[in-house]
Amino acid sequence: MSDMEGTEKKFIDLGKHRVKTQARTDVAIKVVEVRTRADLKPITDMAYKGNVLVLDFSFFEDDILEKRAMAKSLMKTASDLGSHFAEMSDTMMVITGNGMPIEKVRIKHGA
Repeated sequence: MSDMEGTEKKFIDLGKHRVKTQARTDVAIKVVEVRTRADLKPITDMAYKGNVLVLDFSFFEDDILEKRAMAKSLMKTASDLGSHFAEMSDTMMVITGNGMPIEKVRIKHGA
């Protein structure tokens, strides 16, 4: 293919060039069973490292006040990090690292 001045345009076949798209990272999605208030320190440390934490609060199902106190502390951690915190159910909470948003999606079935 050539333009008006006689120079030829070259096109690159991107399918022939492999690009490494997966970078090594220490960030992970971690599922954490929360059993005591002392668990907040390691949870906070994991959040500060940029991990996404899925927190299982089943152990506190009957102790709503303690669960609320821990949730309040985790909300502050998320705010300090510029990340997000969400309660997904009565026993499951999520905190993200590095500002990753949380989007709760409900799939509609039928019309």
